[in-house]
Amino acid sequence: MGETTSDPDDIIGSYLANVRGTVPLTIEQIDAILRLFAAAREEVRSFLDVSCDGGTILAAALDEHPDLNAVLIEDSTRRLEATRQRLGDAADRVTFRSARYGSPAWSAVAAELGPYDIIIAGAEAWPLSDERKREIYGEVFQALVPGGLFLNVEHVASATRWTQSPMDDQMIDVLFGEFIRAGKKKSRTQIARQYYERVKSQTAHHAPLEVQCDWLREIGFESVECFLKVAELAVFGGQKNEAGQSVFTF
Repeated sequence: MGETTSDPDDIIGSYLANVRGTVPLTIEQIDAILRLFAAAREEVRSFLDVSCDGGTILAAALDEHPDLNAVLIEDSTRRLEATRQRLGDAADRVTFRSARYGSPAWSAVAAELGPYDIIIAGAEAWPLSDERKREIYGEVFQALVPGGLFLNVEHVASATRWTQSPMDDQMIDVLFGEFIRAGKKKSRTQIARQYYERVKSQTAHHAPLEVQCDWLREIGFESVECFLKVAELAVFGGQKNEAGQSVFTF
């Protein structure tokens, strides 16, 4: 959770920017991701982490696979350094690079240091247009070894409004509690209005889960599915076919 400042909107902004920490079953999600690593690849030696969970999954992967060498791409040197400090001695097995996810610089760095057994992208990545996101999925495909695994940990748009409502209500209640603890006088209705204004601008970039899975299949990924979903946070992806050939037109 971010620090409280004089701007009442900062509490909302901080929570939405760090919403990963408010999602239940976080430990179970990391465990499931590590099990997918083991199921997809008999041996994991190369791993690309793109802005995923502040290095939490990266740390778990390094611990689980002692021969693993990883690449971490974040959008800021500050975040890179924070992750480096968090990893401790394990940071010696990580190549750190700063580039914004989806930019030409990101694509160049990923290609230069690849290929990879596993690529995982995270909910902290920058919002992208649907067109650019499909292109990136194609770039990810090219950066994987044949049989390599891609996992995307991302907030996705709900299929219907009523399925999203309970999560929104839960988040507004949490925010309301934060305002009260911060000694700020604001009604739940005011908080809800500000919350929906922010979410509306963010979720415009979140394509539905089913649509994104179809994009992966069209590119050439196999075994595509949603492996885990808690509220609006989904873990989905697939494997590059063993032939290493894409049907996607770049």
